[in-house]
Amino acid sequence: MSGNIVKSDNLKISGMNDEACAEKVSQTLRAISGVNAVTVSLVRMEAAVQYDEKMTTRQDLQASLVLAGYGVDAAAPQAGGCCGACGG
Repeated sequence: MSGNIVKSDNLKISGMNDEACAEKVSQTLRAISGVNAVTVSLVRMEAAVQYDEKMTTRQDLQASLVLAGYGVDAAAPQAGGCCGACGG
């Protein structure tokens, strides 16, 4: 997998009402080719996604969630586009 560019994005999601919805969001995102990891927070109405930029895009993630019946904030990711853990 050398040369793969792993990107982290947080997607704000509307329409999640319970844990079943959070699980459906997780399954929807994990089904996308190139997605490596997904963590869904029902409390924050957010999904943290790590994916290979060569295989999928933020727009693909958003479109899949919309098709599954959820709203997604289309705002661009913050500078650096990462989880923020490294301060970047």
